[in-house]
Amino acid sequence: MGLKEPQVLNDLVGWRRRGADTQKLAAVLDLSLELLSRPFGSAEIVVAKPSSIVNAIAPAMLGIRPRSRALLLYAPIEDFLSSIAVKGLWGRQWVRTSLIGQAKDGALSHRFTTEQLLELTDLQVAGLGWLSHLAIFTRLREKFGESRVAVCDSTTLLRDPLATTRAAYSHFKTLLNETEVHEIGQGDVFNRNSKDQGKYSAQQRRDQIERTRANNKDEIEMVAEWVRHLAGDIDLDSHPCSTLDLD
Repeated sequence: MGLKEPQVLNDLVGWRRRGADTQKLAAVLDLSLELLSRPFGSAEIVVAKPSSIVNAIAPAMLGIRPRSRALLLYAPIEDFLSSIAVKGLWGRQWVRTSLIGQAKDGALSHRFTTEQLLELTDLQVAGLGWLSHLAIFTRLREKFGESRVAVCDSTTLLRDPLATTRAAYSHFKTLLNETEVHEIGQGDVFNRNSKDQGKYSAQQRRDQIERTRANNKDEIEMVAEWVRHLAGDIDLDSHPCSTLDLD
């Protein structure tokens, strides 16, 4: 069974940002994970899909639960920038709010002065936040190993949802028969927008991304190149390959 962005994990991040005692935070995180991991049925395992702000405490979560596994999903930088641009003012405001939180978490991939941050465009702010999350992903894989931490990019997911579904369940040590794979990979979850629950498809997403990229071509290309340059400064792969076994 899946848990979508459990609020308690967001609250723990907020508590941490307000200066929570480390030992008390670890104890409450341990208890929270214990409660979240309880299935409703004996044959179930629980997979929690946290909000992106929880990435900052992901190392602690995996450390506290040594038998747990993580699947990290990200969008290639051009697609991510396009998805922010298409959201207009609210998307651009969201990335700035998110970056403030990442700064409080000490999770930015690079050090910038306040003046330098204020000089960044909205999409540069989005790109820096994206890179900072990717840096956390890289450290998780290095610390806990690929057997526990797998990566999948959105392009792979949408190109082959059946193979990705099969591989994702396998990563979590849950085998599906082919009927179950098709019920999930070709089911309603891949045909609706997760935000507003409206009808949606991989082709609609590609079309939307391409239109937005065309309308913001110069800015997206320049910011994507800037992000890749920042990634190179810290020897970070800005497009890690999917490590799920899709064969």
